[in-house]
Amino acid sequence: MKPLSLFLLVVAALLVTSSTFVWAKRGHSHHRPGYGEVVKVLPRGHHKIHHHRSTYFYRNGIFYSPYDSFYRVVYPPVGLVVSTLPYGYVDVRFGNRLYARYNDIYYEPLRRGYRVVEAPPTAPPPPQPDVTAVPASALGTVTVTVEVLNVRGGPSRLHPVNDHVAAGDRLYVLGQAPEWYYVRLPDGGFGWVWRQFVRGEVVAP
Repeated sequence: MKPLSLFLLVVAALLVTSSTFVWAKRGHSHHRPGYGEVVKVLPRGHHKIHHHRSTYFYRNGIFYSPYDSFYRVVYPPVGLVVSTLPYGYVDVRFGNRLYARYNDIYYEPLRRGYRVVEAPPTAPPPPQPDVTAVPASALGTVTVTVEVLNVRGGPSRLHPVNDHVAAGDRLYVLGQAPEWYYVRLPDGGFGWVWRQFVRGEVVAP
C-alpha cells in the first residue's frame, strides 16, 4: 500500500473514532425512561411548560416534573399543550374524532400544536396495575399540591372522575398502586388520586 493511501486510511479511522466518542460523551442515548422513573438531569433541548400552577419539562414526547432535587417521568395533565410531537406518533380515529397518540398519551391536534386529552372511551385500555390490598389503617397522609385534583373510581386515567379535591386538602392514604393512591377524602368519601400531584410520607403496606 502506498504511503499516501495508508495515511488517508489512518486519518479516516481517527475521524470516525473521534465522532463516536463525542456522540457518546454528549450523552445521546436511545433509552426512553418509563413512567415513574426518576432522573438526575433533564435531557438536552428540553422545554419548560407552565400549566396552571405546575411546571413540567418536555423532550421527545416525555414529560418530567420536579421531584425533590431530581425529576420524575410523569403523565401530562389533560389540557397541557405542546408545540410538536416526536417522530413515531400515530394518528388514530375514534368515531368522528381524530387523535394523535404517542407513548400511550392521546393528543388533540390543534392549528399550532397538540393538546393532551383524556383517552377516548373506545380506546383499548392500558394494562392495569396490580393493586395492593387496602389495609385497615392508613399508610400515611398526603397533601394536594395542585389547584384541582381529580378523584377517580380506579387506578387509571380511564376510570371515571367521581370527585375533586383542592390544593392544601389532606388525604389519608389507605392503599396504593403504581403511580396511584387510594385515599379517604376530607368529606369521608373514597377514591384514587394520581400520586404525582400530592406530597407526603407514605409507608409500604
